[in-house]
Amino acid sequence: MKKNIPAYIRVLVLFFFVFGAMEYFIDSGSQPAFIKYPMVLVFLFVFLFVLIAIEITLSAVDKISYALLTDAEKEKLATKEALHSQENGWYQKMVQSFTASVPIEEEKQLLMDHDYDGIKELDNNLPPWWVYLFYACIVFAGVYLVRYEIMGAPDQEAELKTEMAQAKIDVAKYMETAPDLMDEKTVVLLDDAASLSKGKEIFTTNCVACHRADAGGQIGPNLTDDYWILGGGIKNLFHTITNGGRDGKGMIAWKASLKPKEIQAVASYVISLRGSNPKDPKAPDGEIWIDKDAAKSETIPAPKAIDSTQVK
Repeated sequence: MKKNIPAYIRVLVLFFFVFGAMEYFIDSGSQPAFIKYPMVLVFLFVFLFVLIAIEITLSAVDKISYALLTDAEKEKLATKEALHSQENGWYQKMVQSFTASVPIEEEKQLLMDHDYDGIKELDNNLPPWWVYLFYACIVFAGVYLVRYEIMGAPDQEAELKTEMAQAKIDVAKYMETAPDLMDEKTVVLLDDAASLSKGKEIFTTNCVACHRADAGGQIGPNLTDDYWILGGGIKNLFHTITNGGRDGKGMIAWKASLKPKEIQAVASYVISLRGSNPKDPKAPDGEIWIDKDAAKSETIPAPKAIDSTQVK
């Protein structure tokens, strides 16, 4: 029976609505989602087939409902439908090509000898849309078998491992240049005047209460000598300032108050105070710390040349 909106318009509207929603919500970069992710294209094809199948089913229900109408109701409906000629011939042909349905008037040719309590069976062919979908599944299975089982293409688990490994590389590369993601493994010593000035400002604001303005030590240790409780150098200082001193005593963790870039600056400033010899410094705490990396990089001075012509 006639509906206000033709079936092919309903199918197209619903299909493109879902298509647009997937393109909007799926992050595929500069490429369309159905190109970057082949499974999206497969889903769209299956969704289109399902929409067509639903419309075909509704059409069959309409035909059965029409067959149950009385002659007067059929005549009234025919008069109403005569006023609406929205469906074109090509649409009827398309529906027929997908359903291969037989008009109700000709169903007597399909009757079989089976009779179950007055219910008769028709010898209908399978709907072409169902057959097409079945063949498409066979083709898909064949391609899947060749690609993943014979050619050895990476499956979902292998793709996940590859993406996770690449993600780790990308994160490490980003952390090398991202100041707010710096840690004790990637921090480097700063020696420019601007950074040291910023570090001095942070030290004056937060550290003088325990270490004095000249870093000679008060409640906290002297920061100008070679003795360190938790190790010296930019990496150890960065770790100590970030996470705090020894458990139960010592300095608090400053990672909640200072950004990594600020901790780098104040640690660099503290290192710049080494050997400044403040007045009345606190007694040494900890052990003498030697930078092994710096020691390795130091070159052994060449022995003095001996003048063999010198008169003994």
